[in-house]
Amino acid sequence: MNVSIDMNVMRWQDRLTAMLGGWLLVSPMLLGYGDVLMPTRNAVLVGILIMIVAVEALDVPAKWEEAINILLGVWLMVSPFLASFRGPLDATFNSLSVGFLVTLLAVWAMLRDQDFRHWRQRHRPHA
Repeated sequence: MNVSIDMNVMRWQDRLTAMLGGWLLVSPMLLGYGDVLMPTRNAVLVGILIMIVAVEALDVPAKWEEAINILLGVWLMVSPFLASFRGPLDATFNSLSVGFLVTLLAVWAMLRDQDFRHWRQRHRPHA
C-alpha cells in the first residue's frame, strides 16, 4: 500500500510558527506596551523575521530555515535580559513564551525532517 503524505500537512509547525511571528508583530499594541521602545522594536523586528522564514519554509522546507527560527527563538528568550527590557512584565513574558514556542516548533520540525534524520544517523558517534 502506497501512502502519499502531503508535505503541507507535515509542516504544520511552520504554519504555527508564522502565526506566532504575526502575534509577535502586533502583540506590543495588543498587550499595551507599544510605547516602550526596546521591547516593541524587538517584537516587531523578530516577528517579521520569523514570519518570513516560516513562510519560506512552507514553500521550500530546508534545515537552515529551522536553524534560523531556533536562533530567533533563543534570542527572544534571552533578549529581555540582555537588552534590559524596561517596562511591563507582559513584554518579558511575551518574549519568553513566544521564544520558547518558536524554538520548540523549529526543533520539532527539524527532527521530523527525513534529511536531517539521515544526516544525524550518519554523524552519530559509534559506540
